[in-house]
Amino acid sequence: FQRCSLALVNENEKTYAIRVLLETRRGATKDGKPAVPLSEGICGDTIGKRQVRVIENYVATRGELPPPADEGLADGSIDSILAIPLQAYGKVLGCLVFAPELNGAFTSDDAKVATSFCTHLGLAIDRWQKTQELHGTNEKLKQEIEERERIGIALQESEERYALAMEGANEGLWDWNVGSGEVFGSPRLAELMGLEGGTLTMTADEWQANVQPKDRERVRERLRRHLRGE
Repeated sequence: FQRCSLALVNENEKTYAIRVLLETRRGATKDGKPAVPLSEGICGDTIGKRQVRVIENYVATRGELPPPADEGLADGSIDSILAIPLQAYGKVLGCLVFAPELNGAFTSDDAKVATSFCTHLGLAIDRWQKTQELHGTNEKLKQEIEERERIGIALQESEERYALAMEGANEGLWDWNVGSGEVFGSPRLAELMGLEGGTLTMTADEWQANVQPKDRERVRERLRRHLRGE
């Protein structure tokens, strides 16, 4: 054969890409096509029907066939075509096309040998595609990890700056988990309250018990207004 083309279904499963693997004719195009609708071309017909196509006289039967889409088949010198679907685990991945400048070039034995070859090729392509998918997944995961690490470093730096600011202002920090009723205080707050043991943890009732008696009602009212969104 003078030309061999590989057609692989694209990720969108609506188009296929043509890649010229071999072309021995002088002046014949070696350019493939990145996206051809599956409804078009001899390759698309082969992929859609999942059947081996043997065209003995391409020139004579061209009007009965879909346009080739592979421009190198349409220049007038190709006269036979053998198109074989590439499959793996029930999925059609594409097809392989052999094309010589000879009428009736392929025998049934040729088709059998080529089909056997394409069975192995389909499995190899499937394995390669899965490897590429895994590589892409690993790259994406790597990028996510790097992004999380970057955010973690930025958060740590922000927390360190905030801690230094609080320390410089000699202020204590407290946080009330309204859902659980727990109050957490910073070590500086515990120190200001005359408590030992570093970080402060107590219930909301215990926290309010530490408020000066003359201020308690005012504090409760402010909290109620805050929780009402006022």
